[in-house]
Amino acid sequence: EVEFECEETPKGYEATIVTGPNGNFCIGSQRAMGKRRPRKIRCYNCGEYGNHVAAKCKLGPMPKRCHHCKSEDHLIADCPHRFNKNNVVIADDQTRENSDKLVSGVAGLSLSEGSSDVKRESNA
Repeated sequence: EVEFECEETPKGYEATIVTGPNGNFCIGSQRAMGKRRPRKIRCYNCGEYGNHVAAKCKLGPMPKRCHHCKSEDHLIADCPHRFNKNNVVIADDQTRENSDKLVSGVAGLSLSEGSSDVKRESNA
């Protein structure tokens, strides 16, 4: 037989203090409530992190645009300004054709003629 106190959490009711009859201590009856980090909420309308979601966004409906550079000309998957972990531009073949100058200006890289392969230029 046990007695317990409950607290309402996002998961539902959880027992916080469990005791034996007449408040006697029970081994393993107390546990600290988990500390939850507040989750960042991202508005999929304006792309900002804050305290609102797209349905409550004050900016109203926005056109589709890149969440990285905010351009309406492309979406994030095709963004010519996006880099991977190795600081290499991530883009598809069509974007590479349209951004040769951008890629060639980044850290001495250039595109070889007729190829989508990026090659490092030699300064020697």
